[in-house]
Amino acid sequence: MAWGIPVSFMSVVIVPIAGNAGEHVCATVIQTKEKMDILVKIAVGSSTEITMFTIPFCVILGWIMDVPLDLNFQIFETTTLFLTLLVVAFLLQDDSSNYYKGLMLMFCYLIITASFFIKPENHFSS
Repeated sequence: MAWGIPVSFMSVVIVPIAGNAGEHVCATVIQTKEKMDILVKIAVGSSTEITMFTIPFCVILGWIMDVPLDLNFQIFETTTLFLTLLVVAFLLQDDSSNYYKGLMLMFCYLIITASFFIKPENHFSS
């Protein structure tokens, strides 16, 4: 816990925001042109890229560097990912967007962010 900020909060909220800054700028520019289909593709594509490529790549890189890292996600992280997937799939099924759906996604993000901030840290023994 650095500066009183939990490691799980840093790794789930702060690092992805900083790591995807380029995509956020691109999405902001595209939003001004009101191209919602492209915005959705950017958001879903970025999430898919992180889930399917970056996380396994980090495990392989850890193996090469002889640093123990595995995909042993705890029940809280797994449940959060699954519920997020359900909410996004439900909101994208009719190919439309409105302020209500955007507000609901923002509140879901705030709830997830707050939950990772107040969640107690797991300490594992090696």
